[in-house]
Amino acid sequence: MHWHCHAVTDPGKVRKLNEDSIFHSDEKQLWAVADGMGGHHRGDIASQTIVRHLQSFNYASHSGITVQRLVDILHTANDELIEIARVESADVVASTCAILSRSHHSIICSWVGDSRIYRFRQGELTQLTRDHSYESLIDDMRNSGQNVDDIMVDTQTLTRGVGAEPLLEVEHCHFIPQPGDRYLLCTDGLYKEVPNPELAQRYAANTSDEALTRELHQAYLDNGARDNLGLILITTS
Repeated sequence: MHWHCHAVTDPGKVRKLNEDSIFHSDEKQLWAVADGMGGHHRGDIASQTIVRHLQSFNYASHSGITVQRLVDILHTANDELIEIARVESADVVASTCAILSRSHHSIICSWVGDSRIYRFRQGELTQLTRDHSYESLIDDMRNSGQNVDDIMVDTQTLTRGVGAEPLLEVEHCHFIPQPGDRYLLCTDGLYKEVPNPELAQRYAANTSDEALTRELHQAYLDNGARDNLGLILITTS
């Protein structure tokens, strides 16, 4: 099975600094987006730190990465960001991330925060990740029958981030890839401007990921580009 990707990042129309970073290696079969957590110190450094540690990974006899090795890399980045915050007397230096990787015959989605991974297969777009936010947490409580009417919190606030806490929790899910699968990794700058129904429509209308990358980038710009953008489109064949 062969892998091909197209990627773009953009500071947008409002923010001067691009705090989104991307990493893509078809050879290593490892792709990632990272988004410095908004409102915190040195978000650009936070996302770049994750990418730098991913770049340092070298596979041995075969391509791909194990979950344990990936978690080790993110824990190292987490420790470094916590140390940066300590040295600079900052409250938090942190970033979200979403990583797609291959291990043996499986696809692994790994994520922290609200950067997302989608899969387009047989005409259907599926969000494979679940945001680590109070909104998702409250939804879980509501679905389990708990009363959440008196909870007063900004539901968009994130509950996880690389660098946010000494104990980092990374979530994963595994899938068996199929030829023709098309994956999208993106930061919230994309899906806040181009929501899921529109993403699905644009995927269905574009068989070329190169053209789709250009179209999604343009839609992001046309719809306001109020946040930074990081996106990677990946196709299997």
